[in-house]
Amino acid sequence: MNSETIISLDLGGTKLLGMLINRSTAIITRQQYPSPKGNEAVRDSIIDLLSSIIASAERIGIQPSGIAICAPGFVDTQTGTMIEAENLQVENLSLAVPIAEQFHLPIRLFHDVRSATLAEALFGAGVGRGDFIFLNIGTGVAVGLYLDGKVYHGAAGKAGEIGHIALRPVGAGNPCGLEERLETLVSGPALVRRATMALADEPDSEILKLVDQNLERVTTQIIEEAALHQDPLAVRLIEETADYLGVVIGSMLDLLNPECIIFGGGITQMGDLLLKPIERSVARYAIESVPLVLSNLGGDVGAVGAAAYYFGLGA
Repeated sequence: MNSETIISLDLGGTKLLGMLINRSTAIITRQQYPSPKGNEAVRDSIIDLLSSIIASAERIGIQPSGIAICAPGFVDTQTGTMIEAENLQVENLSLAVPIAEQFHLPIRLFHDVRSATLAEALFGAGVGRGDFIFLNIGTGVAVGLYLDGKVYHGAAGKAGEIGHIALRPVGAGNPCGLEERLETLVSGPALVRRATMALADEPDSEILKLVDQNLERVTTQIIEEAALHQDPLAVRLIEETADYLGVVIGSMLDLLNPECIIFGGGITQMGDLLLKPIERSVARYAIESVPLVLSNLGGDVGAVGAAAYYFGLGA
């Protein structure tokens, strides 16, 4: 057994990524499955992926010494349980016990965005910074807080769940109620949903041309492509997304005064098309703006951060 090599998994909203990785965070092998939904499917997919990676490791003479998993939503890192992950339809899913029993390896469960935040601090855009915010915008929306040189978890390990922030008070004048949370407005699925609803009144939109009038084919990538062609609806959707984000980011800057905001997650692959409008929005809402930068660690950031946590690097 190689005590310097483990398996690290990142359970995300669209993919389940697994890698064989050593203490130096060098990735030896990598495999990926589509994200499952529901308790049983999530557990089975994780076990299948672990079995496949272990088989690959054995073929090259490596026996992993442990397992790190990072997952979204609310996680109990002490018991290795996913308390709730709405986007994956998971509730009270124990991972540590059944996986440890099956593979006879120690396992640790971490939060995905806080894992990514540690990776950014150690290897990415946060290197050399004592205070920053990592903002992940993908299937869900959450932040990791890196304050005074360490990741902040909160009293109950639930810090950073900004996707649940309501942008309009519940009650009279708000017919949508809690559905006007940040995540229901700016996440990848939310952007697609807003686009498909708006297309009913925009029959000439470039978005419809790109999907051959098939609304089921609308994606964030299609919206991005249409915006690059200066489609008015696509540009407006991105500007609105940026404005929603600017309200919340401005408040976070005024409250925490970080050195920068680091952006990660699928929707941020739009780059400056999204980042520049966010900068303008933040300037309207914050007392003082800070640099807004994109993560340079790509889709590996969560799994690399979980491995760093497992090895005790910078934690």
